[in-house]
Amino acid sequence: MSPMRLPFVSRTKYEKQYQEIERLDARYGILANNIAAAVLIFDEEGKLCFVSPYTEAITGYDTTYIKQTQGDFLELVIIEEYLEKYKRAKKVALVGEDMLVRYQILHKDGFRLWLETRFVPIMTEDSDRPGLISLSMDLTDSMNYQQLIEQQNQDLGDFAYMVSHDLKAPIFTIKGMLSSIKTEYSNALGEAGNEYVQYIEDATERLSNLIASVVEYSKITSTQLEPIDVSLAELMQVIKSDLNELITQSDAAIEIAPQLPIIHAPRIWLYQIFSNLIGNAIKYRDKNKNLYITIFCTKQDKEQVVIAVKDNGLGIPQTKIQDVFRPFKRAHSNDVSGSGIGLTCVKKLAQKLSGSVGVESEEGVGSSFWVSFPQKIIVKHHAA
Repeated sequence: MSPMRLPFVSRTKYEKQYQEIERLDARYGILANNIAAAVLIFDEEGKLCFVSPYTEAITGYDTTYIKQTQGDFLELVIIEEYLEKYKRAKKVALVGEDMLVRYQILHKDGFRLWLETRFVPIMTEDSDRPGLISLSMDLTDSMNYQQLIEQQNQDLGDFAYMVSHDLKAPIFTIKGMLSSIKTEYSNALGEAGNEYVQYIEDATERLSNLIASVVEYSKITSTQLEPIDVSLAELMQVIKSDLNELITQSDAAIEIAPQLPIIHAPRIWLYQIFSNLIGNAIKYRDKNKNLYITIFCTKQDKEQVVIAVKDNGLGIPQTKIQDVFRPFKRAHSNDVSGSGIGLTCVKKLAQKLSGSVGVESEEGVGSSFWVSFPQKIIVKHHAA
């Protein structure tokens, strides 16, 4: 491989710069020529010194043609709306700071590509101005996949809304007719007839709840919200207040640990996670004993913080414990009202926060549901 040469300048006048470029060539040339990325190297005057072969594959333009442009060739093929963003990133890099920028270019054949460029300044002893290496990767496939997923999520949300809208009207009609039948024909129907009407009414209510659950799940799957610093200790008190009527009716006692973390996440997601877990503990209580729920931190290390919601309720049969986080799978069948979507939502929200969920349970003894949050979203621990 021939050494890189500064174009149109005297070798004698710029001997030290040549030596520096040749040193870089010897050290990085093999890598730059074989990496699947467009590598451009500029001297401290902003002149193009080196173009990697893969630049031709990414842009469609011959490397000889690219070298003839002298300046930053990528600026000539960047889609106009991204040009200023690209220039700002390069400007920051030229004062000595690594920068990363994502943008689109127009390939020679007329199609658009997504590129991500890292600018790395090259400092030399003989100049106060840095040279620059730009390393550009083709992200088109991953960006297209991301956009496909976003579109699918949008389609799911639209479908769920459509189903909800189209089914609410007939369900409302059925409920109205059943109410009229119960009011006007209750005596004529007799005991058996009224029992059948009640079965229909219960099934209609379950269908209504199921539709609402599908819409709720679709919103969780597709919605992105801005994270904020959320004190779990304060959030638990809010949830406890919101569930006060259920707590009073079930005569439940809830103990919140004196220390819980502050988490950087969308507040509504954390609210949905823990209100679901606490609500489930109340729903699946053992009516033969007083319900006791504890919320506490079970683990904290360099990787994660784990929060548990533990109860002394019905517990989960071991044959069903693997299914509780699957949609519409329920541990206690129709013995307890519900749609079977709550824990699925908890799992989905935890995953969106790069966390996980799990459960330890023994039938007749109780359950301990835990949520693991990655350390990167933990702000600090906070006394309740």
